[in-house]
Amino acid sequence: MERVQTKQNYSILDYLKFILPSMLGIILLMFPFQYEGKTTIVVALLAGKMTSALEEVLPTIVLAFITFTGIVTVIYKFF
Repeated sequence: MERVQTKQNYSILDYLKFILPSMLGIILLMFPFQYEGKTTIVVALLAGKMTSALEEVLPTIVLAFITFTGIVTVIYKFF
């Protein structure tokens, strides 16, 4: 059997849907900068800020997530 290949035409919007998230990922992960005298990346800075903001409730969030995962696993196993 012969495979017929057709050339697919992509619109500018299709290209932008690929390029924009890729550029955002590159900016967040690849470009270090100075913040308070230390070299860091955007993702690390955001993670640190989020951790410090949620420091008091973070153990409860983790416990709830682990409990939920365990309950869903048991339900899935029996049903």
